[in-house]
Amino acid sequence: MTPPQPASAESVDRGLAVGLALLLTGVTWQLGGSPASTMAWALPVQWGLVAVAMVRWWVWHPTGAPPGWWWPLPMLGWTWLHVRGLSPAPDLAWLDAMNWWWLAGAWMLAGYLTRRPVARMILGGTLVGCMLIAVGAACYQRWVDPAWLPLGRTAAHQYAGRSTGVFGGPNNFAAWLALLLPAALARGFGAIGARSAASRWPARLVAVALALGLALSLSRGVWLALGGALLAWPLMVARWPWWRRLGALVVVLLVLSCLFIIAYRQVPLVQERIDYLIENQGERTRPAMWAASARLWWEQPWVGSGGGAFPLLIERYRPPWFWDVPRWVHSDYLNTLSDYGVVGFALSFGLFGVGVNRILRLRRRARAGSEGEGKELTVPLAVGLLAFGGATLIDFHLKVPAVSLAAIWVGAEWLRRVGPPPVPQESAGTVWPGLRRLAVGMIVLGLGLLMVDARTRYTAESLRWHARRDLNGLAGIREAAAIEQVAEPAIQELRQAVSLDARNRASWSDLAMALALRDHYATADKIAMGQEAEAAARRALAISPVGYESWLRLGVAQDLQGEWVEAGASFNEALRLAPNSHVAWYYKAFHYQLRPTGKALARGALAICLRLDPWYPDANALRIELEVSNR
Repeated sequence: MTPPQPASAESVDRGLAVGLALLLTGVTWQLGGSPASTMAWALPVQWGLVAVAMVRWWVWHPTGAPPGWWWPLPMLGWTWLHVRGLSPAPDLAWLDAMNWWWLAGAWMLAGYLTRRPVARMILGGTLVGCMLIAVGAACYQRWVDPAWLPLGRTAAHQYAGRSTGVFGGPNNFAAWLALLLPAALARGFGAIGARSAASRWPARLVAVALALGLALSLSRGVWLALGGALLAWPLMVARWPWWRRLGALVVVLLVLSCLFIIAYRQVPLVQERIDYLIENQGERTRPAMWAASARLWWEQPWVGSGGGAFPLLIERYRPPWFWDVPRWVHSDYLNTLSDYGVVGFALSFGLFGVGVNRILRLRRRARAGSEGEGKELTVPLAVGLLAFGGATLIDFHLKVPAVSLAAIWVGAEWLRRVGPPPVPQESAGTVWPGLRRLAVGMIVLGLGLLMVDARTRYTAESLRWHARRDLNGLAGIREAAAIEQVAEPAIQELRQAVSLDARNRASWSDLAMALALRDHYATADKIAMGQEAEAAARRALAISPVGYESWLRLGVAQDLQGEWVEAGASFNEALRLAPNSHVAWYYKAFHYQLRPTGKALARGALAICLRLDPWYPDANALRIELEVSNR
């Protein structure tokens, strides 16, 4: 058992649990924590809780840190090296490193609080409550307003007919629900001790709600992962004889098959998604990203291609038919291997695997029970984690803060149940107390400075994201007034963004783009406009020269100044970095048509652009202009 603590120390633990519960609720409601504006407050709050926990471990009625609390630290150091130079895109490396900081903070808090009964009750109830609210939101999307999302956002068109709950993507929503569905099924429908049927009804209702949310998400990958985990469930019950395991396996297989047949025949959207897989002989877009990621990894197998650099480097290996602009690989394992190499993979998933294996070995050696209650949920929790791990093979669930926080909490709870009993650390408060307090104080101060910087950079990234979203809405628009109405506010936002964080390559690049748009409506000297845009583009390239968009912005700025030859070299560099980008070919065609002798070359470049994307609006408008001028 956990050694008893003074009432004041218990109050600190309860406060930590309440704080983490509020944090979980906040990030869940705000699109799972994906927006930079959310992380601007969520990450500092999380590490503020970690700082309090560290004081609790080593200073205030010290109990010592929970087992494995340090496991994320080597990976945090590796991500720092990528930010400091190993990655060709340090701004993206920083954003990705902060995601690893989020995972590390979640692990430290969960590993400690799962050993506190009151904390388990608070956080478990909060997680279930968040899931029920999200399922309610999914029902609202399905039957009332399909486009609704929190924060005034609207659902992406590619998710039409699929519910996303309070998340931006249905797959993340489904994987999140799959974490607790097996445990809810076990509580509600399993043979659990002497509980009455009436006491099982809340768990039954939760299980039905989670299953409904999974159905509304229409997430094929999560369905397959959960189905495989449910099939493995009977085989994981060690106390059953082999004939009972096989019989249960057959029953589960029959039930899942019947559910699949009913859904396929009765739900048109399910039939459509399954038929699409059959007609295309499987998924096309994910394998394209996986292949590009594998090729990038093979270039730098030990160190990796660079933390967070995948969205820039994929352009080297982009298939001609692939139009998506992915931020991640759609496989957290492959994403980590590609970005951080064998070293990063070993320091993250490998180190955690070794640690979990050690805990299981200690459990077998101790031959002792866990902390008592609820041992029947050990296997259901493992089934939920197995489903989540399988779904993570084909998606980026660990990149969504609310989802990763829930997964880490469930994982820590499972480890508490399978691990050996905690050993009281009576000497924690007597060994070098002054030195320990000084060390903790320095750690807390360092964390505070880091989080102040993180808040500033996330705020700048949020400003950039909103400005770029508005600028993207100008695709195909030619009216000067409409362009001015969007470009001028965007310029102001981007200038504020670079003033807050001058290390963000994307902010400088987008600022160059917005400044160049003034050519459509401003009467000022084009050369002056071009010089200002060129300065912003060169700032972006000084941070990272591997982004083809920054070379496009530089080429446009040089064209505004009449530097046609220099601009051509910039567009050529963009095409070298992104040979199958329809956007790069469009800008090359636009550059050619600026001179009468380049019309034929412009038509050739435009033909390549439209072969890559026949529906690109700007390219089609330019094609019409060239046809008219040729008559």
